[in-house]
Amino acid sequence: IAAGKYIARMDADDIALPTRFERQVEFLDRHPRIAILGTQLERIREDGTRIDVTNVPLEHAEIDANMQKFCCMFHPTVMMRTEAVRALGGYREAFFAAEDHDLWLRAAEHCELANLPEILLRYRIHTQALSFEKLEQQVISAVAAEVSARLRRAGKSDPFTANKPITRQELREAQVSDADLDRSIESAR
Repeated sequence: IAAGKYIARMDADDIALPTRFERQVEFLDRHPRIAILGTQLERIREDGTRIDVTNVPLEHAEIDANMQKFCCMFHPTVMMRTEAVRALGGYREAFFAAEDHDLWLRAAEHCELANLPEILLRYRIHTQALSFEKLEQQVISAVAAEVSARLRRAGKSDPFTANKPITRQELREAQVSDADLDRSIESAR
């Protein structure tokens, strides 16, 4: 239902730094080929104290080259062109808890992505976060998004088109072993 030129994303418990929107709009206005723009972030504890700074690649080619290994865009930092997101079909329900990773992978096939070098968001880490509560489903969905992207790029059809969360069984059918999936889940923990 967004009506603006851009859609900005963040979670209610995170903190956008005062110049975040200004810097992102300015960059997107100057770089019309970029469809989705993220930033670097600072991870903070529930009480707001700093944990660390997490950096991701800046340029499309490096983002695209690494996206199959890790999600190169922080969801709560992104600003997206509304028309590009609509053209891609938006978020897909099947990739519950990793809808963003699926969207970035699909976008990278048709659009350019970028990240600003500045930290423009403070990302709060706590045990009530979706990434903690739904960790296994998030990993299943992320692995499925990567399988889908590899198949699409190889000219094959996307196996995950239903509007329900992807299951472990569906990953088995897509040739992902339980052992590989369990290693991915343990790594995410």
